Amino acid sequence: MSVERVARNRATRFREEHELGNAPLGDLFELGLTTLGIDVFSRAVAEEEHGLTISGRDGRKAIIVAATPHYMRQRSNIAHEFGHLLADDLQTPDRIQPGVRTRAETQADAFARHLLLPIAAVSGEGVPTTRELSDLVQRFEVSPRMAAIQLCEAKQIDEATKKEWSTYSARTLATRFGWLDRYNELSATSKLERAPQRLVARAIEGYLAGALSIHEVAQWYGKPATEIIGEVGEPASDPDADDPWEPAAPPPKRDTSV
Repeated sequence: MSVERVARNRATRFREEHELGNAPLGDLFELGLTTLGIDVFSRAVAEEEHGLTISGRDGRKAIIVAATPHYMRQRSNIAHEFGHLLADDLQTPDRIQPGVRTRAETQADAFARHLLLPIAAVSGEGVPTTRELSDLVQRFEVSPRMAAIQLCEAKQIDEATKKEWSTYSARTLATRFGWLDRYNELSATSKLERAPQRLVARAIEGYLAGALSIHEVAQWYGKPATEIIGEVGEPASDPDADDPWEPAAPPPKRDTSV
C-alpha cells in the first residue's frame, strides 16, 4: 500500500476513534494530551528547528516543537509527530540524510495533512476560488500549500492551480480576505512558549510534597518563584507525606526529529 494511502487511512481511523468527524481540530497541545496521553510543549529555539519526539527510559514520551510566529507550521509539526507516534516508527532504522526524506518522514507528512484537513472536508461541487482556499486555511488552520494539495487530491483543482496556490502564504490570504487580525492573533499565540502540562502538574505535586525545588517549577513557567508560591502555596512540612514525584527519574532522550 502506498505511503499516501497508509497515512490517509491512519488519520481517518484516528479521527473516527476519537469521534472528531471531519471538523477542524482545536488546540493540538491539548489534543495530544487527551487522545495520546502525552505532553506537547514548545520552546524558543533556532528558526530551522521544527519539532521532535522525546522519550524517557521509563517509556514516557513527549513532543516538543518550536515556538514560532508561523502558527500553521507549528500545527503541522505537531501533527507530523503524532504521525510518528501512531506509526510507531520512532526507532526506525532509516538513516537520516540532509535533504532526503525517508519513507517514515514522508508518511508522517502525509498523515499530518490528512489529519488536519480531511479529504472529505474539501470535496464538493464546482471549482473552488481563492476565497474558498482562504476559508479553508482560516477554518482548518493549515497552510495554503497543504490546502492546495488536499484540494488537488480531491480533484477539486488541477496540478497547475495546486502549484500556484502552494506559493501563497497564509498571511497573504489573511490580508487579502479580511482576517489579518485573526492571523496576527494566531501568530502571537504560537510565539509563546508552552510548558508540558502533565509534567509540570507532577512537578508541582512534587514541590508541594517537599520533594522538588520551587525554582525548577518556576523555570517551566518562566515566572518568579515567589509568584508560583503565591498561586500554589507552601510545600508540606510533613516528611512522611505521600510523594508523587520521582526525583530519580532519568532525563528524557531524543528518539527522532523532523
